[in-house]
Amino acid sequence: MRLLPNKLKWVGLGLIVITLIAFSIVKIIYGKAPFPYMKEIGSSIILIGLLIIIVSQQKIEDERLTLMRCKCFIISFFYVITGVLLSPVFKTDNFKDNYAIAIQMCTIYLISFYSEYYKWPSLDFLFKKNKVGK
Repeated sequence: MRLLPNKLKWVGLGLIVITLIAFSIVKIIYGKAPFPYMKEIGSSIILIGLLIIIVSQQKIEDERLTLMRCKCFIISFFYVITGVLLSPVFKTDNFKDNYAIAIQMCTIYLISFYSEYYKWPSLDFLFKKNKVGK
């Protein structure tokens, strides 16, 4: 799998930060979106930034990181699917917007990947097989 160069993570992070700052300033000045589709444009730019970060390689890329990426995609996929299925039960609107679903999935992926990468609370308990009789 070909990934983007490591330095492009900063481009993705820059897109996210600039978009959040710009939209905060617009919100303060106007109180609402001054033109139609502003929310969609901002969400698209944030999503592009998140995707650039996700598909950028680490400084040292090896098989362990490939396995971690797969695990984290599975975790984020199941989180979002569970949220979509349970949102009518808990009467939440978090999963009605397609952009919100995609941004939540990317955010969960990044949190789980970097928590595993930097050895924060490990996610291995989700994938360990239970040993019977021990």
